[in-house]
Amino acid sequence: MCLAHYCLPTRVNLNARGIQCEESCVMCETFAESHTYLFFVCAKAMDCWKNIGLHVVLSELLPLANNFTTLLFDFVHRLSSQQQQAAGMLLWSLWKTRNIKLWDSTDTTTAITISRAKDTLHE
Repeated sequence: MCLAHYCLPTRVNLNARGIQCEESCVMCETFAESHTYLFFVCAKAMDCWKNIGLHVVLSELLPLANNFTTLLFDFVHRLSSQQQQAAGMLLWSLWKTRNIKLWDSTDTTTAITISRAKDTLHE
């Protein structure tokens, strides 16, 4: 899982690799775009987790998390098999939503982000 190895070019990662760019989250433009922030803390991400009913598990883990990888694996281990699949697709869809905003300057609603994840999972 590329995500657990911090391979994605979030803005924090790009800056850490010597590629200077704005650090604020592409989706909300508020806080630095780290893996944890983008996928779990950003208001747009949290809205998605709430809408699929997984925000309670996530909210319990966030205050305890030392790093993104631990948070991700602790989160996944608390989910049923079906929830794990939904969470995996939502993570992918959140990244796609972020990239659509970055490259096309188009905001994607929570409903579209979730629908894309569900549709792709069912395919």
